[in-house]
Amino acid sequence: MAKRPAVVLIGASGHAKVVIDVIEHDGRYRIAHLLDDNRTLHGKPFFGYKVAGATESILAMPEKRKPWVLVSIGDNAERARIAAWLRAKGFRFVGPTICYAFMQAVGMVNDHTMKCFRYDKV
Repeated sequence: MAKRPAVVLIGASGHAKVVIDVIEHDGRYRIAHLLDDNRTLHGKPFFGYKVAGATESILAMPEKRKPWVLVSIGDNAERARIAAWLRAKGFRFVGPTICYAFMQAVGMVNDHTMKCFRYDKV
């Protein structure tokens, strides 16, 4: 079996709990660690994963070892701002669309209307 790509989560709060659950359930990625700008979380575990430091600390990683990144912050505007900043720095993403689509596929989210033929099947 091929080694699963590492992903670093940006954000260690309520939304990250859901993201961690989805990644663990999916199994395609392994969570390397989390980053969060709240200093009181640094060095502490968050649902079994270390909060390794602030968001900017990801810039210290060597170019050839840049991990995949998933911004696991619930606030849409803040998530978009951080994603744009990381994209400009050359990082690759496991995006929110991928996670949401997975949640739909495994039945965590049912966006079908009640009249849709798929509603009861999800």
